[in-house]
Amino acid sequence: MVPPDPAAFAAALPVAVARAAALSGAARSRYERIFHPDVVTKRLIDVYASLSPSGGS
Repeated sequence: MVPPDPAAFAAALPVAVARAAALSGAARSRYERIFHPDVVTKRLIDVYASLSPSGGS
């Protein structure tokens, strides 16, 4: 996090680039666990099923 200031943002960019490779594995893992379309779609279907008159059964 940096202050909403162009100079602070510009100074933070090289640091972010340098750390990107180290963080990419964890970021990919989190994406696949939480945000992958298969995961999101199943959650959405579960929500719709729970709202149906039969309660998803």
